[in-house]
Amino acid sequence: MEFRPLHAFTLEQLTSLWNEGFQQYFVNLNFTLDMFLKRSVTEGLSFAHSFAILDGERPIGFVMNGFRQEGGRKIAWNGGTALVPEYRGRFIGKRLMEEALRIYRAENVDTALLEAIKENAPAIALYRKYGYEVTDTLAFYQWEGQIGANTFGALVGSDRYTFEIGNPQDVQQLTFHEELQPWQSQWQTLQSGGLAIIAREPSGEPAGYALIKKVLDEHGEHRSTILYQCAAKEDAPVRSALISALLIRAYASSQSIVCRTGNLPLSQHVVVEQLEQAGFKKTLEQVHMRLELR
Repeated sequence: MEFRPLHAFTLEQLTSLWNEGFQQYFVNLNFTLDMFLKRSVTEGLSFAHSFAILDGERPIGFVMNGFRQEGGRKIAWNGGTALVPEYRGRFIGKRLMEEALRIYRAENVDTALLEAIKENAPAIALYRKYGYEVTDTLAFYQWEGQIGANTFGALVGSDRYTFEIGNPQDVQQLTFHEELQPWQSQWQTLQSGGLAIIAREPSGEPAGYALIKKVLDEHGEHRSTILYQCAAKEDAPVRSALISALLIRAYASSQSIVCRTGNLPLSQHVVVEQLEQAGFKKTLEQVHMRLELR
C-alpha cells in the first residue's frame, strides 16, 4: 500500500472516495461533487497535504487536512478520516494516523484538532493512542419556531448593552474570544456568509458576541439560522441576561425558522442551559480532541 496526495486525483474520484469511505457511518455524509468542493474550500482543506492510501491503484481510505495560524501558533485540523467498509478492521487506520502526524510535524504544526462522533468508540480510541485528548463535548441542537422576547429567560438589565452587526473576523480582536474553537465554528470558516453580533458596554467596550450563519432557500427566503459561538465576559454585568439578548438577536426572524447550533461546546454552561430551557433538542454529540505537538 502507498500514500498519494489528494491533488493527484480528479474531483469526481475524490467525491466517490469520500462517499465510499463514509458508507455505514453514524450520519449521512453522502456528498455531490459540488458539496464536496464547497466544503473543501470553505473549511480551508489542503489537497496537497491531504492524502489517500491505495491498495494497488485503488484508493481505499483518506485523511483530509487543513492548516491555520491562530495566536502565533500553527493549527492543523483532521477534516475527515475514513476507510471503505471492506478494509476496516485491518489496522490501516494506524497507518493513516502515522502519515497524518508525519505531515503535521513536517509542516511545523503546534496543535492538532479533530472531532469524532461520541459513539464512535474505535476512532476515539485510535486517536487517543496517538496522543489526542478529549477537551470538550460538542452538541448540535435544533428547535423550530419564531423566537420571542422571552424565549431565553429574563432580560432584566440587558438594556445597558448596545448591539452591532459585524463580520466574523471582528471577534478575533476580543480579549475573551476563545481561539481554539471547533474548526467549523471558527471565524475563518464563517467568512463567507457568516455574521458577528457584538454587544458593547455603555463605555463602548465589548462584552459579548455571537457568531451565526443564516441559511436561505433558492428564493432567498430565510429558512434556518445556525449558531456557532456565543460568549460573554466572565465579569460582564447581568451576564446571563446578556447571553439571552445575544441568543434572541442571533435567531431573530420575521417568520418561523429552524434554529440550530453547530458544534456548540457543552462547557458553555449558560448558553446550553438557556437553549435547553427554551426547548432546543440535542440531535448529535461529538468529542473535541486536541494534540499538542510543540
